[in-house]
Amino acid sequence: MHKPRLRWKTAPPIRYRSYLVVAAIVGLHFRLMALRKLLFIDTNVWLDFYRAQNDAFMGLLEHAEQIAGDIIVTYQVEREFKTNREKVILDAIKPTMLRLWGR
Repeated sequence: MHKPRLRWKTAPPIRYRSYLVVAAIVGLHFRLMALRKLLFIDTNVWLDFYRAQNDAFMGLLEHAEQIAGDIIVTYQVEREFKTNREKVILDAIKPTMLRLWGR
């Protein structure tokens, strides 16, 4: 089925020009976003950086810093991370504290 096109003998009226420009920009933006690869990292993975006892996670963290502009962080992930961060840090250092104090 053939779609009818809007055609004007001269330039489109002023009120339509801005809409056409905005539509073109939005369309281009979505096409560019489709080409860009984004990464979503769950809260538990962010918290695992605190739990990590080896250099493998530190290497992953350095790589995450390099691609920071392509990582998606939602409000929920941020809230969960801030809520659980202190507990995870305390759980991670608890064995070291027990060894130092002998308890």
